[in-house]
Amino acid sequence: MPHTTFVEKLASIRGYAPGIALAVIIACAAMYLEKLGLGPSLVIGLVIGIATRSLLGPDAIPKQGIDFTGKHVLAVGVALLGIRISAQNIMAMGFQPALLVVAAMVLTITASCGVARLLGLGLRVGLL
Repeated sequence: MPHTTFVEKLASIRGYAPGIALAVIIACAAMYLEKLGLGPSLVIGLVIGIATRSLLGPDAIPKQGIDFTGKHVLAVGVALLGIRISAQNIMAMGFQPALLVVAAMVLTITASCGVARLLGLGLRVGLL
């Protein structure tokens, strides 16, 4: 097993810093816009992130840090957002509202996949 020196580890971490910093800036902007009543910060952050990538292009975005936050931090955020609406809450509303929630989810996922496809971002981004 190769031994990694402190300097090599530090250089590796520095590769993540610009992307993580960009993600933090986007998150702060999203939280501010949520306080203005524009919607959930997670959704706003996703929209700002997609717009940033579209405007700057994929090569201008610091890939390592963005990949890290996109895989790990975003997954936790999505899970926490999902906890807000649990299956128990939906079932407590009754059949018709639960059916409406399911229809809204299908419509939202379909629309987001369509928009992602139009922007050339791929199915994974649309499903996210």
